[in-house]
Amino acid sequence: MAWKLNFLAAFLFLLSAAKTQAEPVVVDVTIATYGAKSDSDITQALAKAWTDACASPAPSKVVVPSGTYMLTEASFKGPCKALLRFKYKGN
Repeated sequence: MAWKLNFLAAFLFLLSAAKTQAEPVVVDVTIATYGAKSDSDITQALAKAWTDACASPAPSKVVVPSGTYMLTEASFKGPCKALLRFKYKGN
């Protein structure tokens, strides 16, 4: 009887762990690591942020905060190691 309870407890634990989703790592293109600034070209900073987020084993979110930005041709390539979201708040 005891082994049945242990098995049930282990099963419920694994089931709850599988349902839990981790919060994504936020990659902000305007931080010093990437160097993007409002009213400037963010092509290189965005490409680097995407590459870093895509290589992360944890879920990630690339964020472009509010502001006016310039962007030349950009290409976002995968596949990524984990879920990757892109949030653009700029103009």
